Amino acid sequence: NHWQLVVICNKGDNDMPFLMLLDSLHMGEPTRIENELKNFLKIAYEGKEMREVADELKVIDLHVPKVPQQKGNMECGFMVLYFIFRFILTAPTSFSTNDYPSFIS
Repeated sequence: NHWQLVVICNKGDNDMPFLMLLDSLHMGEPTRIENELKNFLKIAYEGKEMREVADELKVIDLHVPKVPQQKGNMECGFMVLYFIFRFILTAPTSFSTNDYPSFIS
């Protein structure tokens, strides 16, 4: 049982959004997590009668940047809250895969 944060990022303009996985342990299997996220998003958008969006999300990219790591095995909840706090304070209005996650530093 481990908490991780996933942010759906919009690069801006008409570019395809991407998923950003913030993991304070880097213990997860990004491929498994990526598939679970895509399935979740597909079901969520199909349920809202937005099949075009659901189809586009089949090819959404997942990025796993390096973020501060927890020292023990009990801090993941605090780390997720920290990532959210930093994101709210300093996240840009649009993202580039070249400069994320600048809000973490």
